[in-house]
Amino acid sequence: MNNKENFSQAVKDLLASDAEAAAQQSSPASKPVAAPTTPLHQYNIPVTKIVDEAPAGVSTIAAGTLIVGEVHSKGDLNLFGDVQGNVETKGNVTMGGKVIGNITGKDVNFTKSSVKGNISASGSVQLDEKSTVVGDITSVMMSCNGRIKGNLKIEGKAHFLNETILVGNVCAGSLVIEEGARIKGDVSTSNNSTGDMEDPFKDLQ
Repeated sequence: MNNKENFSQAVKDLLASDAEAAAQQSSPASKPVAAPTTPLHQYNIPVTKIVDEAPAGVSTIAAGTLIVGEVHSKGDLNLFGDVQGNVETKGNVTMGGKVIGNITGKDVNFTKSSVKGNISASGSVQLDEKSTVVGDITSVMMSCNGRIKGNLKIEGKAHFLNETILVGNVCAGSLVIEEGARIKGDVSTSNNSTGDMEDPFKDLQ
């Protein structure tokens, strides 16, 4: 092959290479194809309810513990230590210690304990023979076999057992006073208060 033929062949090869490159540039680039998705609402996914507030548990103040300051709780409270401050809970209070301050709760039960302060119970109050309260008591029901110095306002039944010593006035829905109980003060029931009771002696006037 002479030089002229070699030159012609080289030109043909060059033109063919340029045409192939142009064809590749003009073809659209391939794009990745996304996998089909299913809307989340089509899945049967259980919904977990978010609890705004965990249920309140039982709090215990152990014997030998001294707390100077207020005590607040949303659950039941076992109080066997000493507290110098008000005690407030939405649950029940089981007392076996000493409190200098007011107590507010649902059912308040005293066992070998003492309180210097007022007691407000949305339920019942119970005192055993070894318990002492110096302060006023307000509750729905009451059972007492201990010592109290203060006024009592009981919406329902007030039961004073034989070892009760009470220095103060009592106003209750109904009263049960056992033999041996000692009460120094005015005693009345809501059924015969002066505001509601018709004078039973008017026919003698």
